[in-house]
Amino acid sequence: MEIPQQVAERSDDGVIPDSVTQLPSDQESDETKPYVFSFEKYNKRLCEIESLHGNRSIKVLSTIKDVGMKLYTFEDFRNLKFTIQPIYNLGEYQKLFKGLDNDIELYEIKLTGSDRIFFFLIESVKTIYIVAIKGNHFEIGKNRR
Repeated sequence: MEIPQQVAERSDDGVIPDSVTQLPSDQESDETKPYVFSFEKYNKRLCEIESLHGNRSIKVLSTIKDVGMKLYTFEDFRNLKFTIQPIYNLGEYQKLFKGLDNDIELYEIKLTGSDRIFFFLIESVKTIYIVAIKGNHFEIGKNRR
């Protein structure tokens, strides 16, 4: 990044111009921009959002609102007291990975009871991709014949 001409030249009174002390809005730091949501990779077949009623649906919407308004870095999940954990492409969770790139790291946000939001994020574009919202646990460790 080049130093702008107005910054390279010194002022006669020795005062640093405001244009030097602030980043132009088109060059703002990523930490000042919250994540945005995308449903581009949303898996309608797995989603159970329609089954969430009353306080359960309020909790999902409240969590999405909080993440959208307060999440500026991945570390903010912990700072905001969200319970998140990585999900691996094993067992019943394999359904969540269908149609996703192999290098995707999937996570879940634990809500109340068995309610979960499954997502991945792309840091470079500050986007959270919601894959599914479930009201029931996946059956883990179950052997199929």
